[in-house]
Amino acid sequence: MSKDKRQLVVLTILFGMLFMYASSISAQSPIFYLWGDEEKVRCDVYPVGPYIAFNVYVFLIPGADGAFAAEYKLTGLPGHFMIAHEPGPLASGATLGNPFGPPGFSVSFIMCLTEPTWVWKVECMAPDMDPGYYTLEPHDETGFFGVALCSGDRPLVDGWLYGQFGYNSDGWCRFGTEESSWGAIKALYQ
Repeated sequence: MSKDKRQLVVLTILFGMLFMYASSISAQSPIFYLWGDEEKVRCDVYPVGPYIAFNVYVFLIPGADGAFAAEYKLTGLPGHFMIAHEPGPLASGATLGNPFGPPGFSVSFIMCLTEPTWVWKVECMAPDMDPGYYTLEPHDETGFFGVALCSGDRPLVDGWLYGQFGYNSDGWCRFGTEESSWGAIKALYQ
């Protein structure tokens, strides 16, 4: 089998798995993604040395019922630390907690989120080059990871994390054998 045919078979299988995963999530379920840039191109970072700043963006696809607020805990590797942070375009000033690390973070929005957007950007540094991942987890104090819906008395709905952000490790979006393979898949969803 030629290299092109093998790549096509692998991409077909991976696309099928992605479709099955996405269809197993309720239409109301919010989905969180971690990216390294606002354009959603990088899902990992490979710095040339320690103490070099990099960004981790928390993105949210709010689901069919929208999102009034979000709660989560962004974690990284031991010793990694935040040097700056910035709210997304629809995040309000009403926040509680820490946008990186314990105990977690709660943020409300200036309007009901109905479209995908980035929630918060965290600029981090690391004291070493040890590989690993950034991920989202439940808030330490509330045990919740998800959103408050826009309707009624703002019921809480659990969120789903799609992938992890890689530090000196391939992130969740690098499952093709070439970077252009992922670009072709992403183009289907834009």
